[in-house]
Amino acid sequence: MPTHVQFPIELPPLRERTEDIPALVGHFVRESARKLGVNAPRLTSANDEELQSYDWPGNVRELQNVIEHAVVLLEPAPKPPARAQLQHAAWMLALSSVVSAGVSAMSRLFVE
Repeated sequence: MPTHVQFPIELPPLRERTEDIPALVGHFVRESARKLGVNAPRLTSANDEELQSYDWPGNVRELQNVIEHAVVLLEPAPKPPARAQLQHAAWMLALSSVVSAGVSAMSRLFVE
């Protein structure tokens, strides 16, 4: 007699539950930043909308991979006065590198 019972868990694809994307991205950003010992950038509502507009054919794994690559490629931005703009530019540059490497078709992600 089995000692455990398995219950199948079925989730629709990420493209059908876009409301989950901001929470998933937040988790992946914090986890990636923690592993690298850097500060986690914050998402804006525009970033959330951009991420939610993509179909994510690779589902959560693709999303996680894109976020991890962007965090790895992100270099710390200089301190104020133009910190937010510089970090946005750094994120766009990091993500562009990821996109050009074929990881994702996304073009913009984060701003701190």
